[in-house]
Amino acid sequence: MDRFVLFGGQHLGALAAIAVATVLAVRFVRRDPRSGRARGLRLALGVLLPGLFAVEYLGAWREGWLTLQVVLPLHLCDVARLLAAVGLLSLDRRLVEPLYFFALAGTVPALLTPDVTEPFPSFRTVLFFVPHGLTVLATCLLVWGFGLVPSARAWWRSWLQLNAYAAVVGALNWTLGTNFLYLAAKPPSPTPFDWFGPWPWYVGTLELLTLGTFLALDLPLRASGRRSAASRSHGRNADAT
Repeated sequence: MDRFVLFGGQHLGALAAIAVATVLAVRFVRRDPRSGRARGLRLALGVLLPGLFAVEYLGAWREGWLTLQVVLPLHLCDVARLLAAVGLLSLDRRLVEPLYFFALAGTVPALLTPDVTEPFPSFRTVLFFVPHGLTVLATCLLVWGFGLVPSARAWWRSWLQLNAYAAVVGALNWTLGTNFLYLAAKPPSPTPFDWFGPWPWYVGTLELLTLGTFLALDLPLRASGRRSAASRSHGRNADAT
């Protein structure tokens, strides 16, 4: 195999590994979020996630594909990774709220349609799946492990925050000639962007789709009893720090 195959054996195996690791991590923390082992896992992930940027930069420099597009962590998945890292270190619900929506609406689709061409165990492919997978794991750990459940209006606030961020990134794209958030052009690999028409029309479609996705992601939080979970976690998280 000389190319990465979308939904091929390697892809499905990577997705399955991320899903299993996420479930096991959440179950591990839920047993006792105040334990030293849960705290150790949280802090280790909080350090590892931003540390992987340095690994990526070094590898990109050595292999000759270090560009401004790689160096600046401005894609939505990069923002989610940084929010996850600081959220793990601080247990600040204000960071976890946008993280929940950014990661599950942005990082999960990226894992389903990865922008990679080389098969495992190539450096670029591993460095795509590991940070993205750990970002999703960290998000689920914070929300369902440590109980930092987003509040009732968090989906709407997160959508507004994303739009404000996109406006800034759009200006940077125009200035620097970059394509962060894929606002200037579609991803080179096949993605759902291809279904939404040409530029710039697909940007408007993504606006509506993102709003609907954020609202849909809020539904399981309502069904799981958001308020009771949040109130129970308040005391636990104070001890977990």
